Amino acid sequence: MPNTPERYSFEKAQEEASQMQEKIKSGEAATYDEAEKLIEEQREKPDFFAGLDDRQRDDLLRFFLEKHDQEKFAKEVPEREPIQYPGKNPFEVMKSKEALPEKGMIFSLQFKGGYEGVGHVVAYEKLERPSITEHGDRIYLSVQGRDLYFSIENPNYFYKSTEPYNRMSGSSYVPHGFDRLDAIPTSDGGRALVQKKAWGTNLSYSIDSYEDRDFSRVLDEGKLDELQSTIVGALQEKIGLSQADAERVASEVVGRMAQKEEKE
Repeated sequence: MPNTPERYSFEKAQEEASQMQEKIKSGEAATYDEAEKLIEEQREKPDFFAGLDDRQRDDLLRFFLEKHDQEKFAKEVPEREPIQYPGKNPFEVMKSKEALPEKGMIFSLQFKGGYEGVGHVVAYEKLERPSITEHGDRIYLSVQGRDLYFSIENPNYFYKSTEPYNRMSGSSYVPHGFDRLDAIPTSDGGRALVQKKAWGTNLSYSIDSYEDRDFSRVLDEGKLDELQSTIVGALQEKIGLSQADAERVASEVVGRMAQKEEKE
């Protein structure tokens, strides 16, 4: 062990991430795990850093590697006529001082264009004290009802075996493990991960409004056909999913939201 341990930093994480990417590019390694092992074997001194434990170091590495892959493997989403979505943009509603429906549904999607995304559907029976930030870019909500998460995973995603609750970006993180999700293959070699059932919830959460990574709609209670067409359109327009894949995923999501309520 060196007398003065090297302090692990964002710069060091970026350096290691770049080295791992080069190992894969050169063909020396097929996965990031293999690349990391090669780099560790080639070090002339023990791998010891001050300031972060192994898990924190791994998290930093995965953060940079996920960001790299999002840029490298994102496909260009074809230009198309803007979709006229059902329902309303909740940010426009709040900014205009209108009230959100007392009972309704909110669909939000965090995405990396042409690469991946995480969708969240909340069907609420009670909405308490919704508020919007001064700059109008975040809404805070407290609801009672039922909710369901799903994600679209890129075929080039390197961390397919990593539990969704341990992923590193808003467009890949789902607060559940594989045991609560069903995998649905997509035609491009990727997959959707869809929560097995909608669960009753008392939830306080927020939604953001950044055009390049967030999308949301509020719908009236029970408008499941509108919810389905909204999800289909968003998955095509924001992530670049094919129409057939988008329709299949949306059908699974809406079908599970329509099932009899389950309690944890």
